[in-house]
Amino acid sequence: SAAFYCIEKSSNVLFGEKRPKYGLCEGECNSDGDCEGDLICQQRRGNEVVVGCQGLGKFAWDYCRPADPSSNPTSSPTSGPSVTSDPSSNPTSSPTSGPSATSLDDSQ
Repeated sequence: SAAFYCIEKSSNVLFGEKRPKYGLCEGECNSDGDCEGDLICQQRRGNEVVVGCQGLGKFAWDYCRPADPSSNPTSSPTSGPSVTSDPSSNPTSSPTSGPSATSLDDSQ
């Protein structure tokens, strides 16, 4: 006789069932609009690897996966540092020995 087992689904193992919106590594999607949030639908013809997911999934099923990093590129960097003709009117008298910032975020 057949035995059936329940297992906990890992978030990045290919998984399929019909639903209105699919999460990470879930399918069978038909377009990016079938996927939750910023996930995209990877169209497959066979058992191609689904980026960001593990397993083979169902043959020729399409699965939601993370978008490619290059799909939302940052602004082009400048060719060099910004230079101002207005230096600080009140420069420090005791500079630090090195950079003190721990973040590239200017707001910190």
